[in-house]
Amino acid sequence: MPASPHPVVRLIDLILVASKVLVFTTSVVFVTLVVLQVFFRYALNDSLVWAEEAIRFLLYLTVMGSLGLVAAADADIRLGGMDSMLKPQHRRLVAIVCDATVLCFCAVFIYASLKIVGMSWGQRSPVMEISMGWVYWAGIAGFALTVLGTLRKLIAGPYRLAAADETDLQYKA
Repeated sequence: MPASPHPVVRLIDLILVASKVLVFTTSVVFVTLVVLQVFFRYALNDSLVWAEEAIRFLLYLTVMGSLGLVAAADADIRLGGMDSMLKPQHRRLVAIVCDATVLCFCAVFIYASLKIVGMSWGQRSPVMEISMGWVYWAGIAGFALTVLGTLRKLIAGPYRLAAADETDLQYKA
């Protein structure tokens, strides 16, 4: 992601850097716990009963933390063959419609998830006894990061809304 002078983009970039740190940290802890779990189970013939649940939560947190990074980098999985057949202005329109669809989906998901989080504060995870409300907040945070990544792409990406001319519309892979 190239640097942008736009203040909103700089703020989003700062949040996405924090997200990268979170994803890296949770990934390292995740792998460490998996290795420890295997060592304890097979070398010591014992088990870290809490590790499996912690690994599940860390995996969910890692995936949700990555969503905004994927959106900002335009690295989502899609069928891109149509892009090469469209004129640049049509390519831009399709990209904007796709991003608007992503934003709508995220808004619906966040709205529905807020209700679930509200209902789940009293529910505890079986082993670690963490409130499931905290776990479900990771989904809300992940889709909020997706909104930020998508907005960053719309403001400063290759198909930005304020493209000056057709040379700005060339896709930069």
